[in-house]
Amino acid sequence: MLNIVKVANTHNGNGAVNGRGARRRKLTDHQRIVLATDVALGLVPLQPSIKTSAAAIGVSPADIRAELKTRTVREAKQWAAEARWQVQNEAEAVNVAADRIVSEWRLSSPEARETAIRMIGPGAAWDAIAKVIA
Repeated sequence: MLNIVKVANTHNGNGAVNGRGARRRKLTDHQRIVLATDVALGLVPLQPSIKTSAAAIGVSPADIRAELKTRTVREAKQWAAEARWQVQNEAEAVNVAADRIVSEWRLSSPEARETAIRMIGPGAAWDAIAKVIA
């Protein structure tokens, strides 16, 4: 009895009431009252449309759309910067590991190098060399 409001007709799927067309839904007066009460109590989040938000705050919908575009561009730039930072960190980690290998290689005797190649496997060594040459 408490679930009078049909979730599929008025909700986005994430539990929030969709402000776009909420009044056009085929709800009885009592169902609308229950839904409005739930929204007022914060039991059901409301996601108003751009037009409704603009009217409530006193700005134009075009201003909101422009801000949304600005935020989208800013977020895309931030994601790109984070991706570049991650690539840089990974490259630096590879360089540190390579520096350790080179340092140990140079400190090793020829016999130790031969043994290392045997342990690594000649195929793996040749594969690495082929990637460098190609």
